[in-house]
Amino acid sequence: MKMRMLMLSFCFASWPVLANQPTCVLPPPDGSDVEWTPAGLKGVITRTAKHQVDIRTPDGEIYSLRVSDSTWLSTAYGGGIDFNDLKPGQHALVWLKGCAKPGSSDRAVIIQVCSLAADPCPE
Repeated sequence: MKMRMLMLSFCFASWPVLANQPTCVLPPPDGSDVEWTPAGLKGVITRTAKHQVDIRTPDGEIYSLRVSDSTWLSTAYGGGIDFNDLKPGQHALVWLKGCAKPGSSDRAVIIQVCSLAADPCPE
């Protein structure tokens, strides 16, 4: 009985913390009126390999990301692209699984390049 009461008090005490957890809203294809979570990683593609992309952040850190068949690849203007369109020098915005912070997940869910050329993202 004491254990059950302890568990119930833990659940009620942690409810406000859990209720205030941020939600992960990924950008929908071709835009929408939905406010989505900002990209967790911004930078320049430095290398592509089979199912992998390396991104260098403005701080100089490099993150190796896994790209699966379900990863949505597009330009910032909404057009879908193929993995072969990803090239070193392109500026990219990346959403990681669960909107995780860089370094805590290496699975890219969405990769948006700002341009197929090496142009920076619009502000």
